[in-house]
Amino acid sequence: MKPGDKVRKKANPGRVGVLGSEESGPPNRRRVLVTFLDSGEEEFVLRDSLEAVEQRALGPYELMLSGRYGRVADLRGAITYHRLSGRLANLIYSLNTTSTRFLPYQFKPVLQFLDSPSSGILIADEVGLGKTIEAGLIWTELRARQDARRLLVVCPAMLRDKWKAELSNRFGVQAEKVERAGELLERLQQAQARPQDDFALIASMQGLRPPSGWNDAEEPSQSGAARLARFLDESELEEPLFDLVVIDEAHYLKNQNTQTHRLAALLRPVALSMVMLSATPIQLRSIDLYNLLHLLDEDAFPYEGIFDWLLRANAPVVRLRDRVLAGLVDVQEFQDTLREIHASELFRGNQQIRHFLDHPPDGERLQGARGRAELADQLDRLNPLSKVVTRTLKRDVDANRVVRDPHVIKARMSEAERAFYDSVTAKVREFCARLDVAEGFMLTIPQRQMASSMAAACQGWHERLGDFGEPDDDELLAELDADDLGSQSGSDRRNSGGPLLRELVSIARTVGDAKALRQQDSKYQELVRSLRVYWKDHPGRKVVLFSFYKKTLHYLADRLAEDGMSAVVLYGGMDKAAALAAFEASDGPNILLSSEVASEGVDLQFSSVLINYDLPWNPAKIEQRIGRIDRIGQEQPRILIWNFVYEDSVDDRVCEALLNRLEIFKRALGSMEALLGKRFGRSPTDCFRTS
Repeated sequence: MKPGDKVRKKANPGRVGVLGSEESGPPNRRRVLVTFLDSGEEEFVLRDSLEAVEQRALGPYELMLSGRYGRVADLRGAITYHRLSGRLANLIYSLNTTSTRFLPYQFKPVLQFLDSPSSGILIADEVGLGKTIEAGLIWTELRARQDARRLLVVCPAMLRDKWKAELSNRFGVQAEKVERAGELLERLQQAQARPQDDFALIASMQGLRPPSGWNDAEEPSQSGAARLARFLDESELEEPLFDLVVIDEAHYLKNQNTQTHRLAALLRPVALSMVMLSATPIQLRSIDLYNLLHLLDEDAFPYEGIFDWLLRANAPVVRLRDRVLAGLVDVQEFQDTLREIHASELFRGNQQIRHFLDHPPDGERLQGARGRAELADQLDRLNPLSKVVTRTLKRDVDANRVVRDPHVIKARMSEAERAFYDSVTAKVREFCARLDVAEGFMLTIPQRQMASSMAAACQGWHERLGDFGEPDDDELLAELDADDLGSQSGSDRRNSGGPLLRELVSIARTVGDAKALRQQDSKYQELVRSLRVYWKDHPGRKVVLFSFYKKTLHYLADRLAEDGMSAVVLYGGMDKAAALAAFEASDGPNILLSSEVASEGVDLQFSSVLINYDLPWNPAKIEQRIGRIDRIGQEQPRILIWNFVYEDSVDDRVCEALLNRLEIFKRALGSMEALLGKRFGRSPTDCFRTS
């Protein structure tokens, strides 16, 4: 060691200083002058008690191997440093630092995210509870704790403006919209070259998802989305490109064979953290949820078969939690259910359950609001999904929550309608037999069109316009259960579309009397009767009606106009903002007739009646529709949900399918708010007057 070298005390490696030229003391106890860097003080120190500081910094593992340990004061200093930096803080930095209303439940996802071993979480709160705000709070927390600087929000194209406004107005984040995949690629390449750069970007799923040939070995696609996909794939082993990726409406990733799912799979390895948002992560089957969680944490959810076993074993825990929160459990049921849970292979030997069994809660705790909340939280900790999934229901956070009052309103077919429905069904079956093709898909399409509106379907087929392509085939197929569609491939279904449409035109001309169906439209008559009763007691109230088919929407608008009721029609390709503004205006039409385009990202809480004029086969679609009016800001204590169906039609199959799929959701994630109502619902006129 020579003057000017960095040295430190062997007994206290945390004291580092610079060796001076002055010495003192006898030859056998020589002391040298050291200027310590932590205090600036000079001190004569025994030469033998010093060691040179190596130029290469040693990591904690190497220091332990060499037997170099710090003192208690060094540990205390390190902990203090990390507390001040936010990494070990037991403070919530996002609390009271944003322009959001304080709602305690919105910090539940923040806490669960911070406790997530994979830095990933699926926020599955019910529609209208503020999942966008919860994602913004997580980003605020990461910025404070980890100096996070790179955010990407991926959402359906129609939600980009909403995200931009929310981030700016509530969190002070000036995010930019990325219009093209190539533009995002350029920004990422620049950021990779300049690690200090920060950004907050918003992009659409449609614009980023890679084309099918993005990684073709011989002729790879040169589109912007393909080049972006290859860049993300090649960057997997590099430094992360994003501190946080937020994927809104994450249920679009449910099918692992889609390019949207592939996009998420490419983003996950290059993001330090990922947050998914979806009120309805289970669309049809439990595999939908598995495909999302597998993206978030592949190690915890490696195989679908194990996931199904986990859900089955976990179902009693979910059920018990829901019943505890609802105040429906006594001590005996609590203990019996816990014994059932403890006997399963998944929870056998669980010490928390054993503690519950040895020290069960008393009746007072099971009935008190505070006690029920604490017990539900403890049961949540048993749930193996709780580290990755968080779900809050309106009933859990608002004692004065809006009550859903759903009803299935059945219309009995008139003679003309029954004859038309049966004739079309028989003719399509004959057509399928001639072509030797499965009936499932071929029969379901016209039956669903007729179940929506027989007069509109017949009129469309007469005009050779038909609703076969409305909505898009792929969207409609996603609504149908594969078991009901037979074994036809997608190309076979598309190839059969033309002949089917021609057959429907021929059938409509042979057996369809559009004028008679219009005059004897029992479903429309029930609708008008219901609206008049409702508006008599609630004049001027706004009503939202959903239907899949454009022809149905236009038909209803014409019929309502004839009966003196003005309506706004909205479907894809129209000026959405203008239509919604006209509907919201106090002097505007009182009914909105909309396709699925208004089922996401639209706030219609100024209305308290929602009509499903035809039923999706997917309960998630119904929940999305209802969520337009069942939102924060809904002023009415009760909202009405009218589900219109024809008696003895394909709609009955739809109702059965919906009820079965709701059970799948409840087993995995717990309760859902009411969607359908009583299976054979009462006449709406019996219940409107008390609304």
